[in-house]
Amino acid sequence: MSLPVDVDAINVGLRGASQLLSFELNCIAGEFDLELALGRSGKLVLTLLCKDVQNLELNPTGEGFELLRQLQVVDMRSDGLERVRFSIEELEQETLFLHCADIQLVRPV
Repeated sequence: MSLPVDVDAINVGLRGASQLLSFELNCIAGEFDLELALGRSGKLVLTLLCKDVQNLELNPTGEGFELLRQLQVVDMRSDGLERVRFSIEELEQETLFLHCADIQLVRPV
């Protein structure tokens, strides 16, 4: 069972991180999970964990994926879809888009 997700708090947290430090896509039991380590000035600020990723679109620019200027999470839970509960998109450069069933923001300790 997943923890309650506060999309507004996640979006506020994402404003403090604009640099992609690492991108890890893992297949676990037939589902894809994505881990994005995000930072500022080379220092880890937070990690965004996305479970059961679908419709992943990667559109690198000249800078690749290093700069994610404006990531935004949209809550789609009211749509009633079982596996598509959240949407994540990089709005400024449109370099990243995905749907996922669960999302979590983790701050370093």
